[in-house]
Amino acid sequence: MASKPGLWEMTMDMADTKMKSMKNSVCVDSTVADRWMKAGGQMGAKDVKCSKHDVTPTATGAVVDQVCETGGRTITSHIELTTVSDTSFKTSIKSTMSPPVMGRSESDVEMVANWMGACPSGMSPGDMEMDIPGVGKHVVHMGDAGKVTVH
Repeated sequence: MASKPGLWEMTMDMADTKMKSMKNSVCVDSTVADRWMKAGGQMGAKDVKCSKHDVTPTATGAVVDQVCETGGRTITSHIELTTVSDTSFKTSIKSTMSPPVMGRSESDVEMVANWMGACPSGMSPGDMEMDIPGVGKHVVHMGDAGKVTVH
Protein backbone atom coordinates (compact mmCIF):
# COMPACT_ATOMS: atom_id res chain seq x y z
CA MET A 1 0.00 0.00 0.00
CA ALA A 2 2.64 2.58 0.98
CA SER A 3 4.08 2.58 -2.54
CA LYS A 4 4.50 6.33 -3.01
CA PRO A 5 8.18 7.07 -2.33
CA GLY A 6 8.95 9.24 0.68
CA LEU A 7 8.17 9.44 4.37
CA TRP A 8 5.02 7.69 5.62
CA GLU A 9 3.67 8.29 9.12
CA MET A 10 1.62 5.45 10.57
CA THR A 11 -0.56 5.61 13.66
CA MET A 12 -1.65 2.30 15.19
CA ASP A 13 -4.40 1.85 17.76
CA MET A 14 -5.12 -1.45 19.50
CA ALA A 15 -8.71 -1.92 20.67
CA ASP A 16 -9.41 -3.18 24.18
CA THR A 17 -5.97 -2.31 25.55
CA LYS A 18 -4.67 0.47 27.73
CA MET A 19 -1.83 1.00 25.31
CA LYS A 20 -1.65 4.45 23.76
CA SER A 21 -1.45 4.99 20.02
CA MET A 22 1.89 4.06 18.50
CA LYS A 23 3.36 6.30 15.82
CA ASN A 24 5.94 5.09 13.33
CA SER A 25 7.57 6.90 10.44
CA VAL A 26 9.10 4.89 7.62
CA CYS A 27 11.13 6.02 4.63
CA VAL A 28 9.89 4.12 1.57
CA ASP A 29 11.17 3.66 -1.96
CA SER A 30 9.94 1.15 -4.56
CA THR A 31 12.33 -1.58 -3.34
CA VAL A 32 11.19 -1.25 0.28
CA ALA A 33 7.52 -1.16 -0.75
CA ASP A 34 7.93 -4.32 -2.87
CA ARG A 35 9.74 -6.16 -0.06
CA TRP A 36 7.08 -5.08 2.43
CA MET A 37 4.18 -6.25 0.26
CA LYS A 38 5.86 -9.60 -0.55
CA ALA A 39 6.42 -10.23 3.15
CA GLY A 40 2.81 -9.34 3.96
CA GLY A 41 3.94 -6.52 6.22
CA GLN A 42 6.24 -8.89 8.14
CA MET A 43 9.46 -7.15 7.07
CA GLY A 44 12.47 -9.09 8.29
CA ALA A 45 10.45 -11.87 9.95
CA LYS A 46 12.13 -15.04 8.70
CA ASP A 47 10.44 -17.49 11.07
CA VAL A 48 6.88 -16.76 9.86
CA LYS A 49 5.33 -19.58 7.84
CA CYS A 50 1.89 -18.96 6.34
CA SER A 51 -0.28 -21.92 5.30
CA LYS A 52 -2.90 -19.54 3.93
CA HIS A 53 -2.43 -16.10 2.38
CA ASP A 54 -5.46 -15.20 0.26
CA VAL A 55 -5.57 -11.70 -1.24
CA THR A 56 -8.86 -10.48 -2.70
CA PRO A 57 -8.79 -7.13 -4.53
CA THR A 58 -11.65 -4.74 -3.70
CA ALA A 59 -12.81 -1.49 -5.28
CA THR A 60 -10.81 0.49 -2.70
CA GLY A 61 -7.92 -1.83 -1.81
CA ALA A 62 -7.75 -5.47 -0.78
CA VAL A 63 -8.81 -8.04 1.80
CA VAL A 64 -6.21 -10.50 3.07
CA ASP A 65 -7.08 -13.67 4.96
CA GLN A 66 -4.12 -15.56 6.34
CA VAL A 67 -3.11 -18.27 8.76
CA CYS A 68 0.51 -18.08 9.89
CA GLU A 69 2.72 -19.83 12.41
CA THR A 70 5.58 -18.22 14.28
CA GLY A 71 7.29 -19.18 17.51
CA GLY A 72 4.92 -22.10 18.12
CA ARG A 73 1.87 -19.87 17.79
CA THR A 74 -0.86 -19.91 15.13
CA ILE A 75 -2.17 -16.49 14.12
CA THR A 76 -5.31 -16.27 11.99
CA SER A 77 -5.86 -12.78 10.55
CA HIS A 78 -8.45 -10.90 8.51
CA ILE A 79 -6.91 -7.73 7.08
CA GLU A 80 -8.76 -4.97 5.24
CA LEU A 81 -6.61 -2.48 3.32
CA THR A 82 -8.41 0.65 2.16
CA THR A 83 -6.85 3.29 -0.07
CA VAL A 84 -8.15 6.73 0.87
CA SER A 85 -5.99 8.58 -1.68
CA ASP A 86 -2.48 8.25 -3.14
CA THR A 87 -1.22 9.83 0.09
CA SER A 88 -3.34 7.99 2.66
CA PHE A 89 -4.54 4.48 3.47
CA LYS A 90 -6.17 2.60 6.34
CA THR A 91 -5.63 -0.95 7.54
CA SER A 92 -7.82 -2.97 9.88
CA ILE A 93 -6.36 -6.21 11.30
CA LYS A 94 -8.44 -8.64 13.32
CA SER A 95 -6.48 -11.64 14.59
CA THR A 96 -6.85 -14.65 16.83
CA MET A 97 -3.81 -16.25 18.44
CA SER A 98 -3.34 -19.76 19.77
CA PRO A 99 -1.89 -20.07 22.29
CA PRO A 100 -2.76 -16.58 23.58
CA VAL A 101 -0.15 -13.81 23.83
CA MET A 102 0.10 -12.30 27.32
CA GLY A 103 -3.37 -13.68 28.12
CA ARG A 104 -4.97 -12.30 24.94
CA SER A 105 -6.34 -14.60 22.27
CA GLU A 106 -7.74 -11.80 20.07
CA SER A 107 -6.27 -8.62 18.66
CA ASP A 108 -7.96 -5.73 16.87
CA VAL A 109 -5.58 -3.17 15.33
CA GLU A 110 -6.47 -0.09 13.29
CA MET A 111 -3.73 1.72 11.39
CA VAL A 112 -3.86 4.96 9.43
CA ALA A 113 -0.91 5.90 7.21
CA ASN A 114 -0.29 9.28 5.63
CA TRP A 115 2.41 10.36 3.20
CA MET A 116 4.37 13.26 4.71
CA GLY A 117 6.64 14.19 1.78
CA ALA A 118 10.27 13.45 1.01
CA CYS A 119 12.32 11.47 3.51
CA PRO A 120 14.32 13.80 5.78
CA SER A 121 18.10 13.98 5.45
CA GLY A 122 19.78 11.23 7.42
CA MET A 123 16.88 8.82 6.85
CA SER A 124 17.38 6.20 4.13
CA PRO A 125 14.82 3.96 2.43
CA GLY A 126 14.01 1.16 4.87
CA ASP A 127 14.62 3.28 7.98
CA MET A 128 11.73 3.30 10.45
CA GLU A 129 11.44 5.57 13.47
CA MET A 130 9.24 3.97 16.11
CA ASP A 131 7.80 5.94 19.02
CA ILE A 132 6.76 3.29 21.54
CA PRO A 133 4.72 4.50 24.54
CA GLY A 134 6.70 4.03 27.73
CA VAL A 135 9.85 3.05 25.83
CA GLY A 136 10.70 6.05 23.64
CA LYS A 137 11.95 6.48 20.08
CA HIS A 138 14.05 3.94 18.22
CA VAL A 139 15.28 3.90 14.64
CA VAL A 140 15.16 0.52 12.92
CA HIS A 141 16.78 -0.11 9.55
CA MET A 142 15.12 -2.80 7.44
CA GLY A 143 18.20 -3.69 5.42
CA ASP A 144 18.72 -5.90 2.41
CA ALA A 145 17.99 -9.62 2.78
CA GLY A 146 15.70 -8.92 5.74
CA LYS A 147 18.54 -7.80 8.04
CA VAL A 148 17.23 -5.59 10.85
CA THR A 149 19.39 -3.23 12.94
CA VAL A 150 18.16 -1.05 15.82
CA HIS A 151 19.76 2.29 16.80
